[in-house]
Amino acid sequence: MAPRRSAGERRANGEAGEVLARLSPGDHLCIIYATEEEHRHILSQFVRHGLERGEKVLYIVDAHTARQLRQHLRGVDAKEAERRGQLAFMTQAETYTSEGAFDPQRMISLLSRETDRAQAEGYPALRVTGEMSWALRGLPGSERLIEYEAMLNEYLPGSACIGLCQYDRRKFSPEVLLDVLRTHPIAVIGTQVYDNFYYVPPGELLGENSAAAELDRWLDGLASRKQANDALRAQRDFSETLIQGSPVFFVAINPDGTTRLVNQAMIEALGYEQDEVLGQDYMETFVPKQDRPALREVLGELTQTAQGTKNVNRVRAKDGRELLVEWHGRPVLNADGKLAYFFGAGLDITERRHAEETLRRTQFTVDKSPRGAPLPRTHRER
Repeated sequence: MAPRRSAGERRANGEAGEVLARLSPGDHLCIIYATEEEHRHILSQFVRHGLERGEKVLYIVDAHTARQLRQHLRGVDAKEAERRGQLAFMTQAETYTSEGAFDPQRMISLLSRETDRAQAEGYPALRVTGEMSWALRGLPGSERLIEYEAMLNEYLPGSACIGLCQYDRRKFSPEVLLDVLRTHPIAVIGTQVYDNFYYVPPGELLGENSAAAELDRWLDGLASRKQANDALRAQRDFSETLIQGSPVFFVAINPDGTTRLVNQAMIEALGYEQDEVLGQDYMETFVPKQDRPALREVLGELTQTAQGTKNVNRVRAKDGRELLVEWHGRPVLNADGKLAYFFGAGLDITERRHAEETLRRTQFTVDKSPRGAPLPRTHRER
């Protein structure tokens, strides 16, 4: 049986394209979508990645026709893939209810035969996806849908098959969708992919004491979540202590330009109180007008490249003094990859630059002195 990958390896909460590109034989996932755009976005990538990896792709249609899907799938030359036999469409009547009623074991056998056929044709794996809307029409055996999903979790691991089951959130009841989440190790919700915390292994789901097994899982989940939250809280407290206790300036700026965080070292050096700066426009508070265009350019660069940068700009104190600060900045992204805030660590280099300028002027004076003239007083004192 192929080992399941961890959340870190698959990048839970990851971008769909990256995760779908790394699916491997044995993976079982569902998509719960609420719009045609979400459906098109995920299915196009699922099919395209399969074709690009040389896998055979089987699409079981129901809510859409094969003709619609040939136009619906982005970045996929469906007709060409069909012509060379790498992409095939089948209907619900040819698969799920091929003998007039749905039988989970018969459907598993069909998937096994199609997988064997794909490998006999030279493909490394079969990538199959099915529209599950047929189960809403009350066809004989459709009440065994969730039993089938649980059985897939016994068949797929160790096989050369990848399965994606499609559920339209607008049509299926919440009760059914809760069971769908219980039976899929990987869940695509809209356009985001998750390692499914609510997945229940088939032995527990179909066992005689399924309620007791699910209760144990929930209790273990509560304990694990508390441990994780405690660890994150401790890490945040430790980071906050370092930031607030450091002589280095630390600042965080929201995407709208307001000040999110300023550490104590910066507050004391500039003569402000925390409540005078938090939530206020960062540039209006701290940056002299002539330095603002360059800083806006730096923030724009951080937004575009999502990489760190280094710059020097003046920072204005409450009493009008201006400090020269060397900043190392970076963008911080949230779970969906969008900008959460800018974070900067700054070193006050005012005195250093003053000393460098004094030395430069002194050296210039020495260089311009007449030959044999006495050294300037500053040099004689050294």
